[in-house]
Amino acid sequence: MEWLAVDESAKSLLTRVLSRRTPPFTSLPPLHRFPLHAGHVLEIAGPSNSGKSALLLQAAISCILPKKSDGISYGGSEGSVMMLDLDCRFDMLQFVEALQLQINETFERQKGPSSSSTTSECDRIFESCLKRFFYIPCRNSFQFLAVLKTLHAKIKRLNEMGMRPQLLMIDSINAFYWIDRSLSSAISVPPGVGSVEFASGI
Repeated sequence: MEWLAVDESAKSLLTRVLSRRTPPFTSLPPLHRFPLHAGHVLEIAGPSNSGKSALLLQAAISCILPKKSDGISYGGSEGSVMMLDLDCRFDMLQFVEALQLQINETFERQKGPSSSSTTSECDRIFESCLKRFFYIPCRNSFQFLAVLKTLHAKIKRLNEMGMRPQLLMIDSINAFYWIDRSLSSAISVPPGVGSVEFASGI
């Protein structure tokens, strides 16, 4: 919440507020059409195998890549990413290969053919990017809730390390819906139903 300062005009207020806003976290199509800033929530929905997880993967890469390094523009946000994998199907190998490929191609496109120094520099960028990616698998609702409960402390600790998370991804938010619903239905059996049969089987 921003308040008007003493004798401040609307123009100076807007200038002050807008200057504090962070730029959109990614220019990755089709996310570039949405002016996403800190605090915004975006749900990506679609049928199975429509590329939702692939889009998250590319968004993560775009976020952890550096803006610029040694005169080379990588076009990233140089931010940290926290990935909560509720499906436990995130392809880490595909993520690593895609990140390495994008770094190598960007370097060679702007610096020329690869060499031993190129490999060393690309490896350095690659390692710095991976340090900004935090993968957290959750295999049930209890693990998910435990992560959410400690999330504030994790973010605070990363902020103190100068690695403030810029993007929090959850794939997918409804992963445990049907499991939890079936469990709640089983638990909500009316009192007395099946109690005699259960007791006789002891």
